[in-house]
Amino acid sequence: MYLDAALRQIKGEQSAEALRAALRDKKGFKSIRGSFQLNTNQFSIQDMVIQQVEKDAAGGYTQKILTVVESVADRFAHECPLNR
Repeated sequence: MYLDAALRQIKGEQSAEALRAALRDKKGFKSIRGSFQLNTNQFSIQDMVIQQVEKDAAGGYTQKILTVVESVADRFAHECPLNR
């Protein structure tokens, strides 16, 4: 969905720089996890949802959200030579 939003934003322009700019911009992208941004190493920083699958009374299964951990980032970002 993230890549699709960027491709829609550049409207067929075939430029690597235009695509990179659209990916940084995130216009038109709504993460299903909530908050979304790019870290200095270009990996995402986003909320993580911890869930548990439970059997319901009808014999089916449902997902129960146990907790949401906000703004989870790659802990090795500071080691990445791409820092920009």
